[in-house]
Amino acid sequence: MKDHKTVVLVNSQHNHWLLEQYGYQKWEPSEQEITIAQDILSTAIKDGIFDFLKKPVKESFHEYYKQYIPYLTKEGENVIEINAFCEILELPPAPRSTSTQWTTMDWKKEYVMVDDGGNCYWQITVSITKKTYKNLQVNGEG
Repeated sequence: MKDHKTVVLVNSQHNHWLLEQYGYQKWEPSEQEITIAQDILSTAIKDGIFDFLKKPVKESFHEYYKQYIPYLTKEGENVIEINAFCEILELPPAPRSTSTQWTTMDWKKEYVMVDDGGNCYWQITVSITKKTYKNLQVNGEG
């Protein structure tokens, strides 16, 4: 993928959770399918579904890191969940660790999930099959 702030996750814990919870299988989207997902997201932005955010997504979209999580629904629909965030998380040392160093989360391999955080963190689901979007979710304010 050309954009250094975008990654496709197909082997994360989140992919495994989607399979265990819902039976959603992972799939590898082509570059063309990624472009379709980006076009659908652009349509959602143009449609104004993000207008309630304090900082407009139109102006700040390229500031966000984005994770694309592709899955196949039981009905055979190719879907990509887009998980967006404006900063990479720093993780504290593990319990019982002798280290006191915080580490930067490997967002290119691990699904980023936070509590609160406000409009720095949002998710939307796009259907590659139907060329639609749904389920915009923005994290609550801290």
